Amino acid sequence: MSSVPFIVLAWLATRAVIFAAMFWLAPAHPGWNALTNWDGIWYEHVATVGYEYAPDGRQHDVAFFPLYPLTVAAFMRLLPIPFAIAGAVVNNLAFLLALIVIFDWVRARRNAGTARWVVATLCLLPGSLFTAVAYSEGLYLLLSAAALRSFDRRAYLWAGIAAALASATRLFGVLLFPAFALDALRKRRGGAAYLCALCALAGPLGFALYCNAAFGDPLAFVHVQSAWRTGLGFSFADWEYVIAYGITWKWPYQLAVVLIGLWCFRRRRALGTRTSAIVAFLLAAAELIIWGKEQLTFLLVGVGCVLVIRYRAWLGTAASAYALLGIAIILFSGKPYSVERLAYAIVPITFALAIFWRRYPAVGVAALAVAAVTLPIYAIRFAEGIFVD
Repeated sequence: MSSVPFIVLAWLATRAVIFAAMFWLAPAHPGWNALTNWDGIWYEHVATVGYEYAPDGRQHDVAFFPLYPLTVAAFMRLLPIPFAIAGAVVNNLAFLLALIVIFDWVRARRNAGTARWVVATLCLLPGSLFTAVAYSEGLYLLLSAAALRSFDRRAYLWAGIAAALASATRLFGVLLFPAFALDALRKRRGGAAYLCALCALAGPLGFALYCNAAFGDPLAFVHVQSAWRTGLGFSFADWEYVIAYGITWKWPYQLAVVLIGLWCFRRRRALGTRTSAIVAFLLAAAELIIWGKEQLTFLLVGVGCVLVIRYRAWLGTAASAYALLGIAIILFSGKPYSVERLAYAIVPITFALAIFWRRYPAVGVAALAVAAVTLPIYAIRFAEGIFVD
């Protein structure tokens, strides 16, 4: 595949940026354990000790699905290396394979140019940090993308296997069930497609059987979520803070940037491609500085939702439904914790962004340039043990 060198280069470049920021630029110069900060600690406990749970309202590692830590544990049996390194190796390799699968899928649905934009976006967005450390993002991206691609090609056996494994990696994988079922119903695909959709329930069902046998509570992985999230539903006050942060004094600057951006967008042909790219970059950087990381949250969730709806005919029914269901879960799961990370793992959102950026490359170049500047900052903060989501 002629695209492999581009994919590998993008993957290697962002890995180099992330690890250089984490181990050379971070003031504390942390060791390998920096790779297991936050959720990585829970995955390490599962991989090295096993699951534990008690109905005491506290956080327990049963909240984390088993396929990733079990894969890392198997890798550690082959090589005598610590979890931090093994977890990062599994995550990074899975992410590389995910990029190859996603490129092939997007190229088949659209074209190679859009596929390159998807790969660049996945590599440069700050969420890429979580595909480099001891987290499950890379594995989930690989399996969910493989399921979507195989379903698109009517390879229902492979789609079912990938969907089952995806739902054993992250609970979000269960959203492939209604997405596939809706596509099968709308296009009258037949019984094989419905059986494939049911496979997406295998992960939670299997985990429920384990939790029932081990702890006497088949929904332990659900009940423990209350220790992380204090309520469900749409939290208007919290999302208002995310989207309109600092509006009491920042609104004139935000309005000025938007008006300048609209004027430049209307004049983009007169300005020329190079000038438009420079102006778009400066405007995107200004918005990022004014709004902070809330701008990235808005980009992935708000803009992502709009673009998925706009390009649903190009994404396909299954991919669009999966993305919109995922965004709905993010919006109605209480406080907006880890919003960017959750949205980043939903491949069709990036697909939709890539279609838009291919049509307006100056905007795309500017957005990715700002993201590339933000990525090492996220890596430094993560290495220092400062929460990034």
